[in-house]
Amino acid sequence: MNTNLQNLKIHDLPPEKTKDGARMILPGDLQQLLDIFPTKQVLVVDLRAPSAFEKSHIHEAINLRAPVSFIETTSLEMIQDTFTDDQSRRTFAQWSHARCAVFYDRVVEFGWECPVADAVYEKFRRQGWAGECFVLKGHYHEFSSSFDKYISGHKMTRRAKEYLDSLRHRQSSPSPAESEEAEARYRAWLRARDASDRGVATPAELIPSKKAERIRAVEEHQRELEAELEMRFPALYRKALALRPARTPTYRTVDPAPGYDDGRDDGNNNKQKGAAEDFDPGLVEPLVRGLEKMREAAAAAAAAAGGGGEVTGGKRPDTPGTPLPKYNRGPVGPGTTGGGEVDKLGDPVGTPTSDEFDDFENDEALRSDPGFQRAGAGSVKEAEEAHRKGKVQAQAQGSGHSFWRLRFKPGSK
Repeated sequence: MNTNLQNLKIHDLPPEKTKDGARMILPGDLQQLLDIFPTKQVLVVDLRAPSAFEKSHIHEAINLRAPVSFIETTSLEMIQDTFTDDQSRRTFAQWSHARCAVFYDRVVEFGWECPVADAVYEKFRRQGWAGECFVLKGHYHEFSSSFDKYISGHKMTRRAKEYLDSLRHRQSSPSPAESEEAEARYRAWLRARDASDRGVATPAELIPSKKAERIRAVEEHQRELEAELEMRFPALYRKALALRPARTPTYRTVDPAPGYDDGRDDGNNNKQKGAAEDFDPGLVEPLVRGLEKMREAAAAAAAAAGGGGEVTGGKRPDTPGTPLPKYNRGPVGPGTTGGGEVDKLGDPVGTPTSDEFDDFENDEALRSDPGFQRAGAGSVKEAEEAHRKGKVQAQAQGSGHSFWRLRFKPGSK
């Protein structure tokens, strides 16, 4: 199996992974790289769960457990604080002296499945680092079972123990001749990787349903990492949240008809079909102004049609010659055009209460309705008595009217 992995060629590397980002390498490539730089010149980053890391990991690897959202918005010092042991923090602090960096997870088939590698690599490059960044392609178990010599953990093999003993007996720093030889081998190794990248055809992409499923798995894993970081380092997590840039909210309208092309890209140079449109927040203010103008125009039209105006002498000034309905007529008492008429309860006819009401004695249609007569026949006397008591109580309190008033025509049932 060792020989087979060493002879594998990369025929399905994503074309988007170039020197500008982390590059995919096969288990045999990583074995050659670790053979060239057996010391700490390679920064090896394990992205798996801590329990899996304790059982088995590549020699001198560090276990990074942080989401890409944290990596992108924080400093390298804050990233260093996520390591729980001093040895890992010291190793990460020496990143600028590493010749290259290698990231691996439980399984990685495409570069976009390991966004943390690109995020960390971008951090290093912004600090002037000229090294290369790689991601181990495939299952970690394939590498650990084939090249157990480079694996540490709870169940180390005899070959692994002998290899670690040989590393301890080496000098802390290689001699100039050894360094020059290692650098020459590394340049040849890089040229072989470049030739492999140029010589392969464009890889076959996943079918859309499978790719969407794997993208959702990556996103879910990032959410799990964020929850884990918040639980382990709450203060650090809150500080990272404060450093995140404010995002402009987007508003979505209803989904358009199927087949509608909204012109947006799904990240794979394919425009989405049937997706909802994004509403531009800049249109909110003009829309509000337009609605206000529409309301003002509607109010002006209602006033011109006779919908407003004060009541004077039973008529509205904006509709001359149009009498008000009897159930909504103005006050008619002593000194007014009503001639001082009073109703059965002794109140001036037309005197409004504090809240306007409809005078049902003038509604002939409702008064002649048999159902209304039957409903009110048994409660006329009770209502009149309650009204008189309320009136006396209101007058004692200095008020001229009760809060609600019902009028009943004498003799009505």
